[in-house]
Amino acid sequence: MQIRLAAVALGATLAFFPAAAAQDAKEAAAPGMDDMMAMMEKMGAVTENHRLLETFAGEWTTVAKMTMDPSAPPTESPGTASAKMIFDGRFCQMTHHGEMMGKPFQGIGTTGFDNATGKFVSTWIDSMSTGIMTAEGTYDAAKKTFTFTGTMPDPMTRGTTKFRYTYNASNRDRLVFEWFETREGKETKSMELTYTRKKGA
Repeated sequence: MQIRLAAVALGATLAFFPAAAAQDAKEAAAPGMDDMMAMMEKMGAVTENHRLLETFAGEWTTVAKMTMDPSAPPTESPGTASAKMIFDGRFCQMTHHGEMMGKPFQGIGTTGFDNATGKFVSTWIDSMSTGIMTAEGTYDAAKKTFTFTGTMPDPMTRGTTKFRYTYNASNRDRLVFEWFETREGKETKSMELTYTRKKGA
C-alpha cells in the first residue's frame, strides 16, 4: 500500500514539474513592463513620415472639379480648407467647407503615419454620409506625392467600390488632390481638388 502511495505521489510530482517549468519559461519570455513601455514609445514616436504631413497645415482656398458624366465637362465649385497638426504632430486634421451637388458641404479628414504597419493612414467623414471612410497609403519622395487606396460602400449597387486618391505636394503653396474610382473593372477619375494656400497662412 505504501509503495502504491509513493508511486502515485511521484507521478503527481513528475506531472507537476513540467507544467511548472513551462509556466516559468512563459513568464520569462513574456515582455516586462520596461519592454512594453519602450515598444509603446517606439510605436508612438513622431518621425520624418509624420513631419511630411506638415505640408498640409495652413489655410487654403479650394476649387473642386467634379466629373459625374464623362461625356460632359466637369462642374466647378469653390471652397475653403483649414488644416492643423494635432497630438504633438502625430496627425494632420483638415476641415473642408464647400458645395456638393449644389448643397453646402463639410468634411473632416485625418491623416497620419502608423509606425506599426509602416503605412500612411487616413479617415474621412462628411455632412452627406453616415459612414467613416478609411484608407492606407504610401509616399513617393521623388514625385512628392501621397497615394492612398481603399474601398467604400456603393449606395447605388449596395456593394463596395475601390478607390484611389493622390495628393501632389511638390509645391508647398499649391496642392493637387485627385480621386479615382474603379467600376466594372475600369478606373476613372471623378474629382480633382486644387488647394491654394492663403497668403501668410
